[in-house]
Formats: sequence, C-alpha cells, structure tokens
Amino acid sequence: MCEKMDRVGGIIPIIDKEPFKYRIDKYIRYLERTLRKSKVDIRLNTEVTPELVAKIRPDVLVAAVGGVPVTLPIPGYERAIPILDLYEKEPEIGEKVIVLGGGFAGIECAIGLAMQGKRPVVIEMADKIAAGADVPGQGTGIIQIEALEMQIHKYEIEVHLNTRCTCIKEDGVICIDKNGNEIIYKADSVIVATGVRTNTETVNMLRDCLLDFHVIGDCYRPGLIRTAIQDGFDTALAIGRRQLM
Repeated sequence: MCEKMDRVGGIIPIIDKEPFKYRIDKYIRYLERTLRKSKVDIRLNTEVTPELVAKIRPDVLVAAVGGVPVTLPIPGYERAIPILDLYEKEPEIGEKVIVLGGGFAGIECAIGLAMQGKRPVVIEMADKIAAGADVPGQGTGIIQIEALEMQIHKYEIEVHLNTRCTCIKEDGVICIDKNGNEIIYKADSVIVATGVRTNTETVNMLRDCLLDFHVIGDCYRPGLIRTAIQDGFDTALAIGRRQLM
C-alpha cells in the first residue's frame, strides 16, 4: 500500500476536529493498529506513478487517491477559506462565519462552529441540506440527516436554501435567492464546503498502467466514509475470489 503523505487515513484525520466526530478518530486508530498487525507492505511518502507501477509490477492496481475540491467560478473566490484549510491550518475566522455549501461537510462544519460559540450562516443552492451526490441511501443516511437537522435546531443555525452565492467580498457574500432577489450577508469569514469531484487526472494517469485496474472511494464517486469503505471491501472481495478460481 502506497501513500504519498506521511500517514495513512487520507483527509479523515484532518476533518475529524469537531467533538462529535471522536468515533472517527477511534476508527482510524483501529485501522492503523490492524495494518501494523497485518502483512501489508505500507510505503508512506510514496506517490504512485506509472514509473513506480512498472518497477513494482503488481498483478492488480487499486486507485484510492481521493477526490479534488470543487471550486466556484465566482468573483472573490480567492477570499474564501477552503474547508480543509480551516481544519488543517486553523486560521482566525472571527465570530460570524458564512459556510458556502449545505452538504454533510458544510453542515457538520457549521455545527462545530456553533459549538465553539461562533455564529455560522449556511448558504445552500439546493432546496434541502445534504442534497448532493454524496447523499447516502436508505437507513443510516436518513438517520444521519435527521441528526444534523436536530443539531441545526439546537444551536439555532441560520440556513438559507435555494440560495446561490454570486460574489465573495471582504465583509461577506452577495447571493441570489430562488425569487431572483439579491441578498447581502455580512460575515467575518467565508468558508467554502462545496464538495469534491472525482480525481480523474490521477486515475487516468494510472489507468493504462495495468489491465487489472480498479477505482474506489472519492476518486470513483464522491461519497461518505462508509461508502468508500464499502467500495474497498467489495473490490478486495472480488479480487480475492478471482485468485481462488
């Protein structure tokens, strides 16, 4: 297993900052312990390239290189703080914070900010929260959304649906609501949590390296932690079954 960073876990150790995500940290530590006990050859600080694949000559190549943050083609976008930078660099953001994006990441971020005493305002283009491509199916996904809605109500978080940001200014954002009205929301900082897209560039670079090639996780389809885990399990199971045939 090759990882270009100096640790395993991808972005999960970065995004588990909120206190209600403590189980995620425990899960990552469990995976790390399991890896250390296994016979997996773990190579940190090692980015997979066509040259490396040719050198190792594996029988199977599985790409789990994650997604790429979605950027917004709007004026002033460079003034915003990407959500990963918020968690990783912990910049000063002030008291009133605009969160662009009402998916799972944006809502969880807003809840975390509210728990710190901040006053977050969520701007979402869709007509409901967590309405993007990463929405899970029936069962635990529905329960998760209901839990987020309960926390929104508990912390009195301001959420504006059917609202599109058209410009990011130094003191807030300019938006358009569903009726076409222009609205200005003032804030000390703007955080962008508009999701990720598939990492097609890296996947395409590796695709022709090996005939038996698989793509899992966010680089296959942006989703949740559990959907990425399911992808990995299903792929490993399929590879193992072929080896036994």
